[in-house]
Amino acid sequence: MVDNRKSHHASHNDQTKSEMRLSLAGALDTMNGSGSKTGRMTPSVWKVNLMPNRDNEKFRIYVLSLKSSTERRERLANMFSEMGITNWEFFTPLPAERVQVPYSAQAAFQTRQSVLSTGEISCAASHIGMLQDFLGSEDKYALIMEDDVHFDPFFNVGGLPDVLAKLELHYLKLYARYFVPSRYVASVGRWTFYRGSWPLLGTQAYVVSRNGANQFLKHLLSQAALERPIDDLMDRFWDTELPITFIYPFPIMELGYNTTIHGAANRDAIAAENRKFQELTGAANTARSLMAKIVEKYERRKWDRRFCAFDDALSARINGHEKQISDFLIRADTAAPPAV
Repeated sequence: MVDNRKSHHASHNDQTKSEMRLSLAGALDTMNGSGSKTGRMTPSVWKVNLMPNRDNEKFRIYVLSLKSSTERRERLANMFSEMGITNWEFFTPLPAERVQVPYSAQAAFQTRQSVLSTGEISCAASHIGMLQDFLGSEDKYALIMEDDVHFDPFFNVGGLPDVLAKLELHYLKLYARYFVPSRYVASVGRWTFYRGSWPLLGTQAYVVSRNGANQFLKHLLSQAALERPIDDLMDRFWDTELPITFIYPFPIMELGYNTTIHGAANRDAIAAENRKFQELTGAANTARSLMAKIVEKYERRKWDRRFCAFDDALSARINGHEKQISDFLIRADTAAPPAV
């Protein structure tokens, strides 16, 4: 991590009286066909409060996962069961043709010198769909994640709503594809809060409030054409006007599954289509792309400076509450993690 100012590396309103618990067997039965569908799962099966004492903070977990990915689904069901997490559901990816922003291969090539794969378009459609499904519920926060990750066993997933509420955050990333220039905000126990000065990329796991989801959807659905992958669109903070806050060390790790989006077949098809557009547009498109990058660099730097006030306010909210926030993030039913 690089800090430009400091050097630092780096549901229902009334709760159900008898708490429902989702057994692993029930999860696997539902996973294998009785409950998985595009969109929201059957609430009576999947929608369970993670923390029974919380009657004013509703929390929903979505896991984007293909129905055919039975090994991934079984692993996730086991992981959640071992962590005592029950308020989760699978969200079957939406097909590319269901994307609500019209896709333009030509616009994508002009913008980023590459078209999008069918998987990338489907991923965009699915994340938009999960955000909309969340806003159609009564939940206050949602953790949206993909099925190729694994949580730190000491991390308290159920404490995330407390953290966002306490710190007045609307978007918190739990993972990033790259280490990018970032600004240090504050440290709490074994974790450090940063704000990205550059898109972190990756939609492996992130938490949003209702305000955050609304702001993302307003931006995403206002696009004249889908020109970028969804993680790129969501992390362009100068467009969304949402700062990218994340914690490090990341509480999840991405597993080494074969990718279903960037596989060899997709890469070959994309390369062929890119060659076609390169032959059609030539130097003119290169000049347009260069000008767009200059404008983007200016906007990114302007909003990064503007968000320094956000950093100061977030640091002030953390100050004096470090132990409380750290306690939110550590599972009470596990031994304390080793000191670092």
